[in-house]
Amino acid sequence: MNIAEAVYCENCGNKLAVEASATQVLRIGREPDNEVVLDFPMISSYHARLIYGKETLIEDLGSSNGTFLNGPDNRIKRARLKREDLLYFGTYRVSARRLMRNLGSSQNSDLVINLAHEEVLIGRSSDCTLTLDHPLVSAHHASVTPDGGGYRVMDLNSGNGTFLNSEPLLRSTALTVGDQIMIGPYLVVYRGNELLMKSAWHRFKLDIRNLSVVVNIDDPQRRKTLLDDISLVLYPGEFCGLMGLAGAGKSTLMKAANGYMRPSFGGVFINGMDFHSHYDQFRTSVGYVPQEDIFHKDLTVAQALRYAALLRLGPDLSKAEIDRLIDELLERLAMLDTNAQIRDTRIADISGGQKRRMNIAIELLTEPAIFYLDEPTSGLSSEDAVIVMKILRKMADDGKTILLTLHQPSMEIYEMMDNVIYLHKGGNMVYYGPTVPDSLTFSNPVLRSLEETS
Repeated sequence: MNIAEAVYCENCGNKLAVEASATQVLRIGREPDNEVVLDFPMISSYHARLIYGKETLIEDLGSSNGTFLNGPDNRIKRARLKREDLLYFGTYRVSARRLMRNLGSSQNSDLVINLAHEEVLIGRSSDCTLTLDHPLVSAHHASVTPDGGGYRVMDLNSGNGTFLNSEPLLRSTALTVGDQIMIGPYLVVYRGNELLMKSAWHRFKLDIRNLSVVVNIDDPQRRKTLLDDISLVLYPGEFCGLMGLAGAGKSTLMKAANGYMRPSFGGVFINGMDFHSHYDQFRTSVGYVPQEDIFHKDLTVAQALRYAALLRLGPDLSKAEIDRLIDELLERLAMLDTNAQIRDTRIADISGGQKRRMNIAIELLTEPAIFYLDEPTSGLSSEDAVIVMKILRKMADDGKTILLTLHQPSMEIYEMMDNVIYLHKGGNMVYYGPTVPDSLTFSNPVLRSLEETS
């Protein structure tokens, strides 16, 4: 692709050293023929492109909602991009590091597997035809085999099951065109002579539509509304806080969103599917960290994680695989930084901040696409609270959808979140939008008037 032209970085003003032939170009947009598909309403069909040569550039392709660098107020046409930068495609935030990981990779493109009347083995093992490297996927999870002029799909006694058109697959079943096979968080579509694995499916969009929770609904004297007609959308990679007065409905909204409570009206949808109606299909891809500890304090850190892995991930993970997974989690959560021997330390003897990270680690074993946390910084020192929030911010930058309740966060913590929800008495949502600066001007008339006159 020839992109030679005299251009200057809109962010710093320096001339860009653009080669006549870039090493690689990744186009980003909503249409399926983009190298990076972001199928969300704020994204244009062909929104932007990442140009990798002597230096990495980001270029807007005339998108409707714009491309912004390191803040929603810095719209650019073309600029130099560094790994630590943040990009906003419209209002959708994505880290440059996450995009740059896709250079030289096809992981964000839909994968097509030609069947050619041969068996297709699907699983975590490297000897599978379609290898899905995820802890919820068994080594040999499912198979698609020829059957006369068509094909059949069968679960191979997997640890977490296979779903066909949202129903558990209990026996070998003939496939019809358009059938959807769900394995762990991955969606595979049967198209006759080929299988199509949807690349974006394991990133979940959370859609809460007209959700209300009413108790004693049939008794006019005792009826009480806990949540009143809440609607919002959280996209993959979004880090969202939930705040409000005591009794405003924060815990109720959290429980309705994570599947613990059915709403009285409205619904919760994951990638367009009713979450409560398909709870078994999605439950292993949803993580919830309550305020209370979810481990036995007399166990060591490694023992607690190992037992949780055996209970949640199925029987075919070897001890070596589980040990490697534990080491990776402890490193990701910065638990080895202050105590290299923490694996063999009793949980009762570790700090409050480390206990909170242990709760997160246990949920991370299944690599959930959506993560709910109830007051994850409550009771922690300011330093530990910042560490926990930085870990969650990085998880969101890697594509997880995160919703957490907070109480009186510091400004440093508040600014880490993309959006915030404010609930008021009666379960009314009074604000949902960007944390900075919009939520600050919304709640402070003085700041709003200053912004309007500037």
